[in-house]
Amino acid sequence: MLSHRVRDRHRGPRFPLEFVVKRLTSQTADFFGFNDRGRLAVGKMAGVNVVDLSALRLRHPELRHDLPAGGKRLVQRWDG
Repeated sequence: MLSHRVRDRHRGPRFPLEFVVKRLTSQTADFFGFNDRGRLAVGKMAGVNVVDLSALRLRHPELRHDLPAGGKRLVQRWDG
């Protein structure tokens, strides 16, 4: 979302960084009913990420079979 919609998009308008961060944090937490998450505020649980937007790069997705009963999941790592 950050690399494509904020930095690399060529067709159509790019989204402001603040808009995308809000969509990924507070609006997602509100949607799922996590009232103590998604914002930096007193009394809330917080996780802070520092992102170097210019160095942000997605790696190829990998299929991993590491869930119970041989379940699989798709994992995509990143740099930046």
